[in-house]
Amino acid sequence: EAKKNFTRSQIRIISDSVTTYKLEKDNYPEELNSLVPDYIDNLEKIKDGWKKDFYYAVPGDNGPFDIISGGPDGSLDTIDDNINSWELGKTDQN
Repeated sequence: EAKKNFTRSQIRIISDSVTTYKLEKDNYPEELNSLVPDYIDNLEKIKDGWKKDFYYAVPGDNGPFDIISGGPDGSLDTIDDNINSWELGKTDQN
């Protein structure tokens, strides 16, 4: 559960950084590495709780961009353990 919580936190940080990038440059970054070093300190901060890279798509299927962790197995095909940016948005609204 700690790795899932860490991953959710990373997605929030990356999402905020992507949004700030868009506000400043008037377009979304084509890849997450474009956020380093101006928006995120280093590449290690663009890893999920299992130290795997996030999947990033712009435009996304579920919003202007999608950020997805493949979960413990790292696979996007096993959707039951994926953690993504658009579902975080739903659960964070109180």
